[in-house]
Amino acid sequence: MKLLLVDGYYYAYRCFHALIGLTNARGEPAGAVYGFLKALRRMQRDLHPDRAAVVWDMGTPARRTDLQPEYKAQRAEMPEPLQAQLPILRELIPLLGFSSVFLPDTEADDLMASYAIAAQNRGWEAILATADKDLYQIVGPKIRIYSTQKTDLATPKDT
Repeated sequence: MKLLLVDGYYYAYRCFHALIGLTNARGEPAGAVYGFLKALRRMQRDLHPDRAAVVWDMGTPARRTDLQPEYKAQRAEMPEPLQAQLPILRELIPLLGFSSVFLPDTEADDLMASYAIAAQNRGWEAILATADKDLYQIVGPKIRIYSTQKTDLATPKDT
């Protein structure tokens, strides 16, 4: 079995900025939706997962800001044209066979790591579609990183 976990906000931001001028017939921004769905279809085609989910941040764990009050304090607000596309994305993602996964006060990378390790413990392969370097800590024979920048998957030799 193969599990694909996609970092939702990473791909939303990436597609939004890559296709910032793309609009729909009503003149509304559509680059994030178009690019994100195209990326998901490519992952399905290239990776052939048995299960797939888009994982979303839903806040920052209080323990992180308690330990480091400036944690993500400098992060800019999400651009409104991107915010407007998120409900559309969340509505369309299941139509491609992807679940949406989120947990209050939890970041996507924490959930992705937990799910990947659980999959590995069941003998499954887990592929993480993200640019988050923190997740390279868990890369191993059954957990790999997918990057649209490379044609191969990151393996333990890449860490």
